[in-house]
Amino acid sequence: MNIFLDLEETIIEDWFNPFFLENKIEKIKKDIFLLKEINDIEDDEINLILFSFAVTNKHNEEIFIKTLKKEIEEMFNSKFIKIYKFNKEFIFSILEKSWKIKTLPTDMISDILMGNEKETLFEIIALNDFKNEINILFDDTVKTTKKEIFEKSLFSREKTTLITIKV
Repeated sequence: MNIFLDLEETIIEDWFNPFFLENKIEKIKKDIFLLKEINDIEDDEINLILFSFAVTNKHNEEIFIKTLKKEIEEMFNSKFIKIYKFNKEFIFSILEKSWKIKTLPTDMISDILMGNEKETLFEIIALNDFKNEINILFDDTVKTTKKEIFEKSLFSREKTTLITIKV
């Protein structure tokens, strides 16, 4: 089970005031516990994925690793397996890979970078990088939803689960 975590106003106050939001963290931990129980998942099957628009480059990633990563891993008793860096190049590469497009309107990239298309971006990334797994995004800006995407082949029926939870 992959836990995609936003940072600002979900885990911490904001990038410049990185104080942990204890009430929200406790809610996330309870939700993870319930999802583990419902899906019969062990602790060692939980992966953390940083999905925060606060991390836009290598420098931000290094700050995250030095200041927040270890403490968040300890809180959730899991390790980060991926840290996404949200910038124009990354977003364009994801959309080009998924939608096979060569150009994007500037306003669409701006909308995505402002977080207006976070659910769509989560779905695209999860379906590309974590197919046939349970993927959950915890974020303060999304609606709570659940989607199951099935792919049938001659020999199997595969399912990717996408859940967004507003914190």
